[in-house]
Amino acid sequence: MARAVRRPGHCAVAAGALPERRYDTALYVSARTADDMSFVLSDWDDGIRPWNFNLPDDRADGPDITHTVLDRALFRAGETVSMKHFARRHTAAGVELAPSMPATLRIQHLGSDESRELPVSFDANGIAESTWAIPVDARLGTYRLSLKRGEDWLTSGTFRVEQFRLPTMRALIQPPAAPLVAATDAPLDLFVGYLSGGGAADLPVRLRTLVRPRELSYAPIPTSVSTRTRSRRGSSAAGRATTRRRKTRSRRDRPRSSR
Repeated sequence: MARAVRRPGHCAVAAGALPERRYDTALYVSARTADDMSFVLSDWDDGIRPWNFNLPDDRADGPDITHTVLDRALFRAGETVSMKHFARRHTAAGVELAPSMPATLRIQHLGSDESRELPVSFDANGIAESTWAIPVDARLGTYRLSLKRGEDWLTSGTFRVEQFRLPTMRALIQPPAAPLVAATDAPLDLFVGYLSGGGAADLPVRLRTLVRPRELSYAPIPTSVSTRTRSRRGSSAAGRATTRRRKTRSRRDRPRSSR
C-alpha cells in the first residue's frame, strides 16, 4: 500500500489498514525513492538479521571488524603459519579504518584452551603481517586467532593442525575404449609416476578389482517406428494372401483336358 510521507522519516497509516498479524509472522515494511530503497520487519529489534537471507553471520558485537588471511587453513606440526591481519570499523558511511589498532595476537587451541600471545604492528592502512612456527609437539585440532583491541578480544580466523601425508605419486588405469561384450579378459593400460615428473620404472604394484552386478536397460522403441513396422508386415501378409487367392481362382477356371 502506498502512503504519503507527511514529514521526513514518518509515514501515516490509517487504523485498521494493516493486515492481520499471526503469532508466528511479522509485518514487512519497505520504502522506495527514485534512487534508493530499504525495508524492515516489525520484529527486528537489533538491526538486519543476516540469517534471514542465508547470509553468513559472525555474531560480532560492536562495529569493529578484524579478519586474518592465511596462506592455507591446514598445517602439520613443525610448519610455519603465515598471516595477514586486517582491522576495520563499521560506520554510517560504510567500512573505514579503525581509530585504534590491535597490538596483540592470541593463538588459542580449542579444547585445551592453551594459548600463545604474539605482538603485532599495524601500518597506516590497517594491515599487519605475522608468522608463527608451530611446535613439533603441538596439539592437534583447531586453533582460533584473536586480536586484542583495548580490553576486548576480537576473533579474526581459525586454522587446523593435523597429521597427514602428502601424495608423491600418481597412478592411472586406462580401460579399453570399446564396450566389453561376452569378454573373458579385459586388457588394461597401467601407469605409475612421480608428481615431480617421470615414470616409476620397474615398480611392483598390486591391482585390485571389484565386480558388481548391473542391470541393463534399453531405451524404448519409438511408437512411430514400431507402427510402421507392423503396417509393413501387415501389408506384406495381405499381399501374399491376395496372391494365393488369385492363383486358386486361376486353377479353378482353367479348362479340363478331355481324356
